Amino acid sequence: MSELDPRHIQQLSDQFEEMCRARHEMGAKTYGPVKFLEVDSVEMAMEEVADLANYARYTWIKLALILAATTSEPDHPTDVQGPAPTNFVNPYRAQEAR
Repeated sequence: MSELDPRHIQQLSDQFEEMCRARHEMGAKTYGPVKFLEVDSVEMAMEEVADLANYARYTWIKLALILAATTSEPDHPTDVQGPAPTNFVNPYRAQEAR
């Protein structure tokens, strides 16, 4: 991997911070500036972590498909035969079918 420019890393960090600020302002405008004091933020965070786990699964699957398409190792654990799927596969339903 080539060395990354620290300025680019700072730009990405600034973009993340701006996104967080904008979402906070949107929430404050929609729900009120102190609504976070009135809700169960622990429960909300737990729900967000579950969402994040699902996003991680979907991203892992996408990365595995990209890796399989770009690797020449025939026995690589992510080797997938045929074209990438075009429809969504429910990972929980796929587990039930095993």
